[in-house]
Amino acid sequence: DVPGLWLDLGPAEGSTPAPDAQAWAKGVAYSVGQLVTYGGITYRCILPHTAWPGTGWTPDVSASLWVSA
Repeated sequence: DVPGLWLDLGPAEGSTPAPDAQAWAKGVAYSVGQLVTYGGITYRCILPHTAWPGTGWTPDVSASLWVSA
């Protein structure tokens, strides 16, 4: 509960994503709570959507759709 004691350095080298997280992919329909990995980071869907090709809705830039898990 004391955030000043910890610094998030991102995923550790060689870390393993959550076992129920699939790789993010274009054209897939995602539901709230679904976990994906993208760029070595695990994200949780916060708004149901389909990642249509060409939209650029990758988890790393779509804060309205994804949060890091």
